[in-house]
Amino acid sequence: MNRPVDGVGKRLRALQFGMLALGAVVIARSFSIQILTDSRLERMARRQFQGKMLLSPRRGAIVDRNGEALAVSVDSSSLAANPSKIRRRSNIVRLLARALDIPVEKLQARLREKREFIWLRRHLTEQEMNLLKKSQIIAADGDLVEGLWLVRESRRVHPHH
Repeated sequence: MNRPVDGVGKRLRALQFGMLALGAVVIARSFSIQILTDSRLERMARRQFQGKMLLSPRRGAIVDRNGEALAVSVDSSSLAANPSKIRRRSNIVRLLARALDIPVEKLQARLREKREFIWLRRHLTEQEMNLLKKSQIIAADGDLVEGLWLVRESRRVHPHH
């Protein structure tokens, strides 16, 4: 009979044991990921699957037969809010009312609504954006007060009126 040399048999068994150990590690890790709870993975999954993102289509330009633009889309920002997440509401309402030139009472009524999304001002002007930055509703790094956010939109402009 042909028997393998002793050293080869030991190496083969060591390789089999190594592959078996590697398989056990993979199975244990997949069990911990899929069955056991990990708060970091839960946060990642929640952000990926339950996050809200507003998407609006980009409209094309309308031109005449000579290529002269009749209507074009221009990027702008709009201010939206989740009233339930706004902290220090009276202070924020006062600052927003001053920056957006909206009566305080009207703004307070809007922020009392039991909704998760309301528009505060659509298509902000550069002056309004500067006032929001000056009043520190928009921080220097672009972050907003909790409960407020800017939505990038496009608005239609007709160059020749």
